[in-house]
Amino acid sequence: KEYFINGNGAVINATINKYCYCKITDNKRGKVVFTSLDKNISEVYKNKKLCSLILHQACYEYFKQTYNGNKKFSINIDTFVDAPEGSGLGTSSSIVLAIISSLLTYFNKSLTKNRLIDLAYYIERDVCQIKGGVQDFYASTYGGVNLFNFTKKYTRIKKIKFSEKFQTQFDSSFMIAYLGQSRSSSKIIENQLKNITNQNYQKNMSLTLKGVDNIYEAISNSDFKKFNQIIKQLWEIKKEFSPKISSNLINVLINKLYEFGAYSVKISGAGGGGYFFLFCSINNRQKIINYLKKKGIIVENIYITNESIKSWCYG
Repeated sequence: KEYFINGNGAVINATINKYCYCKITDNKRGKVVFTSLDKNISEVYKNKKLCSLILHQACYEYFKQTYNGNKKFSINIDTFVDAPEGSGLGTSSSIVLAIISSLLTYFNKSLTKNRLIDLAYYIERDVCQIKGGVQDFYASTYGGVNLFNFTKKYTRIKKIKFSEKFQTQFDSSFMIAYLGQSRSSSKIIENQLKNITNQNYQKNMSLTLKGVDNIYEAISNSDFKKFNQIIKQLWEIKKEFSPKISSNLINVLINKLYEFGAYSVKISGAGGGGYFFLFCSINNRQKIINYLKKKGIIVENIYITNESIKSWCYG
């Protein structure tokens, strides 16, 4: 956001079949309890006392002030996330959206998609001071594959549909795996922000924006070869933003994957670890799976989904 306030920004995002869940129930004992089931953390919240589950706390406080006259309401907020924290899959942004959406349903309120995104951004970035972009909020809210163009005044959203030819090439060659190294995306992005006025940073941002346009063109023309060439180029550009984005270990791994026949490889999110995705021929798929398995890296059964955020009442 710091970049496109003074210029333009663009990203192509896709949602996959990994989810964040939030369940809200009344607490019969008059308490407010925050629980992260995947982290095995449960905390009783006591009147603005800072707790470790800061996203739960910030969402609760906002709804207490905005929808409940700043009066305590006794509930349990339970969350579970399919992907670990620091995975590069937009986990924290998805958690915030899940909690907000659930609390809106709890209070029988609704927001437009853009207002929901603005609120989630405010809570995570401004209140909790977790550095990051805006694209993850848009991806989770709209679902599917989209081209997002950002300016200071507006965001333009264009739904992307693959041709049958491109879809089959994509699905048959797409792989995703977890490096097993979680990282603080906030610290990586903070490191990048220090260089935002730097000439090289501006140059690399311009190259990245051009790359987004080229990827969109490749998809539109069903040019899978060009699509992979651009992803490969964009990873090289991305590494120039911060020394924290890659490492010797990651570089060696990616080079080895190319030796085994990968078309393109890229670390997801801010970089530094977490999930990475690659594309390869089905002829090389098993070789790559076997190599990664020897490294203790398991390829997961992941696919693109059109699903977006939703909430409901039950019971």
